[in-house]
Amino acid sequence: MQYFLIVALYDIIYLSNGKGFSHMRCPVCNNVMIVVERCDVELDYCINCRGIWFDFEELSFLSEVIEDVEFEAPNEENIKEVKNSNEKIHRCPRCMSKMKKVMINGNPPMIDCCPNRHGFWFDSGELGEYIQSNSKIEPKGMIKFLGEVIKMK
Repeated sequence: MQYFLIVALYDIIYLSNGKGFSHMRCPVCNNVMIVVERCDVELDYCINCRGIWFDFEELSFLSEVIEDVEFEAPNEENIKEVKNSNEKIHRCPRCMSKMKKVMINGNPPMIDCCPNRHGFWFDSGELGEYIQSNSKIEPKGMIKFLGEVIKMK
């Protein structure tokens, strides 16, 4: 059943955005990611591990595009590096540098951030957790926007 859902999701994403596969490989499982585009926001999505890559400024743009979303996007002041994490270190899919484990405003989840400002990696479920823990209001438009790509509670 899960296989058919993944294939259906792939078909919908591939056919709807006309972009297809990304040039990047997943920093977790090394599979080629696919490009998902909605409202001029382009995400790189791994259909295997369900992780999502955001370029550095895309989270800010996403909060502007979705009407009922009000959260503080990552910036130089609110990104706090987490030292001594037990999580595996991943490499940036753009420059292959070792990414840092960070939290935005000290709120969970801990995500991966390229030290060269290329972007952020969210493991499966982490984007939903990030939006919920950093939103000032209930992010219903965001949930609808991202749909099944992330898990929102």
